[in-house]
Amino acid sequence: MKKIYSLLILTLCSLSFSGVMMAQVCSSPGTTIYGLTNAGAIYPISTSNANVGAKVNTAAYSNPAPSGANAIGYNNINGQFYYFKRSPSSGTQQFVSYDPTLNVYNYLTSCPTANNVNSGCVTFNGLGYYCLDVMGGLFYYNIAGNSWTQVTTTMMDQNNANVTAIIQSQSSGDIAEDGLGNLWMCTSSSSQYGLYEIKAAVPTTVTATVNVIKVVAPGTLTPTGTSFAGVAFGTNGAMYLSTSADNRLYMMNANYSLSYIGTFNVGNVGADLTSCNFPIALLPVTWHSFSALLQSDGDVSLNWIVSTQVNNKGFGVEYSQDGATWTELAFIDGAGNEEQDASYSYIHHSPAAGKNFYRIRQVDNNGLASYSAIKTIDIQQSNVLVSCWPNPAKDQIQIRTTKSSMQGASVRIFDRSGKLIIQSVWASEFCSINISSLPAGIYLIHIQSVEGEMYNTKVLKQ
Repeated sequence: MKKIYSLLILTLCSLSFSGVMMAQVCSSPGTTIYGLTNAGAIYPISTSNANVGAKVNTAAYSNPAPSGANAIGYNNINGQFYYFKRSPSSGTQQFVSYDPTLNVYNYLTSCPTANNVNSGCVTFNGLGYYCLDVMGGLFYYNIAGNSWTQVTTTMMDQNNANVTAIIQSQSSGDIAEDGLGNLWMCTSSSSQYGLYEIKAAVPTTVTATVNVIKVVAPGTLTPTGTSFAGVAFGTNGAMYLSTSADNRLYMMNANYSLSYIGTFNVGNVGADLTSCNFPIALLPVTWHSFSALLQSDGDVSLNWIVSTQVNNKGFGVEYSQDGATWTELAFIDGAGNEEQDASYSYIHHSPAAGKNFYRIRQVDNNGLASYSAIKTIDIQQSNVLVSCWPNPAKDQIQIRTTKSSMQGASVRIFDRSGKLIIQSVWASEFCSINISSLPAGIYLIHIQSVEGEMYNTKVLKQ
């Protein structure tokens, strides 16, 4: 009986010790992420100031020593880290898992690549692990089966650009999966970086071509001329990016700009990142595309497509004539929560001569905002003068120009909301239009000649 009690006490102590170790790893998932050095050391990192805590994996590695350790991911289901202790390009590849409860390493089946691997993550459901080699090969590791599949060597974005070639040219970066199963992929060189999304469900079997969405253009400049090496998520959907060369931590904002958090007090800890977080609400929307097109009638057609809308209140269509001072033309309601692609459009009637700048401001229900890219439409200044008389007017107006002939030109009058009110054809030396039935206010007159030239003027109806 005494032996049984002793065994029970020993077992309870062991369980208590395990619980403490697990708590140490994920005790503060909202403020802690984890970094892996190329020497195979795992450290906790504070997301508030980039301070690095005590080393997690205190157990010594067996020979050979780590070489180019990278591509770490954390499994929320079994509580283990997965990473390459030795890179495939080292000649003696070693893919391992580390159990922080037992403080032991497990040596797993090698990935079927001989290229360097610096991007890796565990899936949100804990069933697998993805990694990218520097040649753009995407691989999937089945954790239960301890087996690998080369998913693809070809990735294309929504504009049919070859993302595999970008990965090859920007050979640094990292990947991380969110709570919806979308795989986020940062590519980086020392001078430029980009961000892509592979929509769920990400393939786990051989696929000829994997489609990705470009979120941040791969030509975006890095902040300090050093490459990004790690990516990890916070509980609130924040995305953190690290550099290894100058040991910095950044947070990506909702408008895809970067905020500097701090400098690591342990060198090389930014060589790779992971976290205990698989957030569902990542960014308010994923921008798929945004275009501005000058139509034949002189209007500008704005069209944008977004996906993965999370608590999306809607879109403000913003306009500027100098690219600095912006006004809102209209607000269009969003879909709230939607995982499918959604298309939106707006027509800007009678833009000004010269440069016209457009952008879309997305707003979520919490007031956070993100912006599309800025599009510019340049409307050449005309030497033709257009006048409206009388102005202000009550009943009849006459529209005149300095152009020798405007016969056959189309004349359209819009209210301030952009609604077409009157449409007519220029029939003689000047165009006469009855506006007596219109409510008082300012109206925009848009004229297009038979040659396609466009002119604008305004009238005040009393």
